[in-house]
Amino acid sequence: MRWFHRLKTLPRDKRAVVALIVAITAPALIGFAALAVDVTSWYGTHESLQIAADAGALAAARLGSSDPTALQTVALAAANQATNNQFNFNADTPGFQVTQTSTSTGENVTLSVSAPGDKYLSSVIYAGQPMLSAIAVAALHTNYTPPPTATCFSSSSYTYITPSNNGVGSAHVAGIDPVACGDTALIQPLASFTNGHSGTVQDVPIVLNNNGGALPSASNANNVPSFTPQCSALYNPADPTTNAAQPYSAVFNGVQTFFGPATLQTAGYQYNSDGKTYQVAPVYSFSPVIVGSGSLFCNINNICMIPAGAYCGGIQINPGVTINFVSNEGNSYFQILDGNLLMSTSDPLGSSNNPNAPFYFGGHSVGNLILDTQTTIYGGGIQSGTLVFTSSATFNNNTNQSYVDQVCPLGVLPIGVQANGQPICPTEVTATAGGQSTTTLDTAQTVNGPTTGSSNVTPTNGTYQTTDTYTTTISFSNGIATSWQDGETTTNTSLALPSYGGSLGSSASSSQTTSAFASCAGSSSSLFNSSTSSSSPQLGFSYATGYGGTGSVGLNDSVSVCGQGNPLIANPTGSEIVAANATGTSTTYLTQ
Repeated sequence: MRWFHRLKTLPRDKRAVVALIVAITAPALIGFAALAVDVTSWYGTHESLQIAADAGALAAARLGSSDPTALQTVALAAANQATNNQFNFNADTPGFQVTQTSTSTGENVTLSVSAPGDKYLSSVIYAGQPMLSAIAVAALHTNYTPPPTATCFSSSSYTYITPSNNGVGSAHVAGIDPVACGDTALIQPLASFTNGHSGTVQDVPIVLNNNGGALPSASNANNVPSFTPQCSALYNPADPTTNAAQPYSAVFNGVQTFFGPATLQTAGYQYNSDGKTYQVAPVYSFSPVIVGSGSLFCNINNICMIPAGAYCGGIQINPGVTINFVSNEGNSYFQILDGNLLMSTSDPLGSSNNPNAPFYFGGHSVGNLILDTQTTIYGGGIQSGTLVFTSSATFNNNTNQSYVDQVCPLGVLPIGVQANGQPICPTEVTATAGGQSTTTLDTAQTVNGPTTGSSNVTPTNGTYQTTDTYTTTISFSNGIATSWQDGETTTNTSLALPSYGGSLGSSASSSQTTSAFASCAGSSSSLFNSSTSSSSPQLGFSYATGYGGTGSVGLNDSVSVCGQGNPLIANPTGSEIVAANATGTSTTYLTQ
């Protein structure tokens, strides 16, 4: 029967179909098999390219150079050697590209390599030529610390804020100090104090927050603490503070009172408990309580909790810490008595800081808020070049103030001002130990520097604005400071102080000069550059008092080094910057 015949031929039809399917799909199956073979080869090629990129980037980074030719040469040799010349790279071709960037902690080198992938069987389905590539980024982290006894140069400024019922008194000085590289502590200035009364504070407080500083408006002022300790009367010589970083304290009427190191001055007067009559009693002068690494207030991570209370002798907060002003004994206010609040603008305010804590200044000698900026340069690797420090403070007031210009011999930072306006200037001293010569400041032996008479600010539309700018330069030869120049200008005044300059070292000199100041602006041989602006935390200050006084203070510092030598590497020492020649202990690693 017919249907039986069809059933007998069915196997032969299935074989034909299978053969047809195989015939149709065979090219694709063969192509994919060939592609699998070539992809495996390309994977191996990419691995080799990555080895070449890693080796070349690491070798170039270790060089610690910004010379593109040197980087290409070293990276090329390392990449070819690591792959046994498999690719025979050529320098500065599309298949071998080296770039270098500088960071705050060292140098980054990026190496990009590429090569065509071999085609064995994949041409069946792929007509193009595959281009394989790999990239590596190597970082040179320089852990360079200059010898602690070597001479560094600290570009520093002090801006004084003196609160009063009528507004704010302010002043600004700057200069470059020789310091031991291992010493980042601030220098306590010989600030002028206003005569006050022990056991009292001024009505107007200062508030510090992440936006800078401020004097509260009239509605918040005049809310003075209910009790202010009399430092000399409450000081107990039997429990002296011998270490300013570990001060003795006691609680009086709910106010914890910290005492800085004390020195007996003379017999004086102190108020009796009625606050009206007084008697003869010993009078002490107090050094500031120190907040910094290893102090009573800071943990091992240099996060510092500074408790509210009274501080006899004031507070000095050194660079390298995170500041938190915190409540204590149910109080949030700070009383700075018989001293200053000296703090580095580079120290950040921490997450526990009370941004509304008021600071009252008072006592027998009423001090100031002093803001310090500081950038320290080690010039040991500068073959020849110049350090340029520019520090500006802009004062904007609705009431007029008078200003004077003053500079110090050798371009150092003035540490005080005489009654006639002359700056008090520390002298330099050089000591040699173990073959290492160190030049530092002697604040006990001082000289007076040149100054001008005072001048008021010329008003503009009822506003009194002036910008006070110091420019100080130090020139280097073979890592040694050889000469200096310093000058100050104050806009919108009649002040005209000449520039001064001279030699450094054993033949140090100081005299007027008309030479133009060196500048690193636009220099093709820049070795280092950093700057701050008035928008940074603690660098701005504004006020509005109950007596109608309003104004602001803004700071802007810049430090540049240009010349011949390896680029300087900015390494945090605390939060102060030490820029040192990159020849110390280094760690090189791949970041990509």
